[in-house]
Amino acid sequence: DVTQIKLDDIPMLQSKTYEFTLRNVSSVSLDFFWNITTFNNNDQVKSAFSIQPHMGVIAPKSTQTFAVTFEPKTPGQYQCELQSTISPLNKEQSSAPLVIPIICRATRPICHFEFGNYAYFEYITSGLRKPSMMGPSGKIGESLPPHLRVLHRKSLGIQVRNKLSFTVLNTLDQSYHFVWKPQRVPNCFRCLT
Repeated sequence: DVTQIKLDDIPMLQSKTYEFTLRNVSSVSLDFFWNITTFNNNDQVKSAFSIQPHMGVIAPKSTQTFAVTFEPKTPGQYQCELQSTISPLNKEQSSAPLVIPIICRATRPICHFEFGNYAYFEYITSGLRKPSMMGPSGKIGESLPPHLRVLHRKSLGIQVRNKLSFTVLNTLDQSYHFVWKPQRVPNCFRCLT
């Protein structure tokens, strides 16, 4: 049922995944192999996309879910096609391989934060965040935006120094200055840069 994949804009150096399912309605196993092609054989565009699994077998009367990941390294418009070779198909079917166009756009953020293992995406969605905590406007119990990323670090004891390191990549072609300022939290954090 998938005729085209069109993903929402995402900042470069991040990723987005789209899943779709193929159903084998026949009584024989179908071998599949996916290939990513571009209109001008652009390796930079090709490398921004991946599909898992990219090859395998769909058993008779069963389904296979595929995950297409878009992970751009530079900003811009991205277009490619997923082409699947499926066998054994009869001559009529094999003359028209499954082709799915993909259209995406990567934007350039002012900066990119690389948090490594400290980024804790499930903090908001899993219910680990206590409802008695302040939200973005300072109200108790206010929910956080779903796209927010939380830096998570466990600490045991008092007067123990814990360090959390991450990098910030300037994606612009000019320098900029920054200042870290605590907001609505006790002054227990300090930036060492």
